[in-house]
Amino acid sequence: AYAQQYLKEKYPLTETALFRLGVDDHGENPVSTDEKGFTVVTCSSLSWYKRPLLLVEVMKHMSLPTKWIHFGDGEFREAFLTAAAKLPDNVTLDFRGAVPNKDVISHYQSSPVDLVLNVSEFEGVPVSLMEAISFGIPVAGCAVCGMPEIVTRETGVLFPKDLDIKETADALSLFLKTKSRNTDVRKAIKTYWEKHFNAATNYDNFIAALIQ
Repeated sequence: AYAQQYLKEKYPLTETALFRLGVDDHGENPVSTDEKGFTVVTCSSLSWYKRPLLLVEVMKHMSLPTKWIHFGDGEFREAFLTAAAKLPDNVTLDFRGAVPNKDVISHYQSSPVDLVLNVSEFEGVPVSLMEAISFGIPVAGCAVCGMPEIVTRETGVLFPKDLDIKETADALSLFLKTKSRNTDVRKAIKTYWEKHFNAATNYDNFIAALIQ
């Protein structure tokens, strides 16, 4: 794990143990049958390190009809919305702003989502992506810090930190068309969450280790 390795390098004489965060099981995301387009969700603050303007640039190059839903707000809101006003006709932004977490969970329970995207400059292992894969929703993100621990070949698409915008949009479009609604892919994603990020298992293991 990235964080554990970081501590070992910075404090080589300190013993470490890995206990992951996790999220609860709230069910499965319904698979879309909409043949007219795909739904991509982003869920993050609009802070500089989340690279919100890069998100817009990627979405500008999507070749598919795409509904883009964004949950979150922040200092870059005005710049984000100004840039998003220039999205092509095949991409529409549904800006939800800052909402309670329960609203995001409710959305995943009731509304089909084809992909959750994150292009942060740096991250731990984002809880927003843990929540997505707990529903069997594919994820995409950049290979920074702990991201490769949750964005894998099993769960979605991993990009380099310094991504090429057009190549990224093309890869996302290809994944959406070929894998995002595949039931076997989604089952594998849910299984990955169960194995690595299930709160019930992870927290029980953490408590058991503490009381030994």
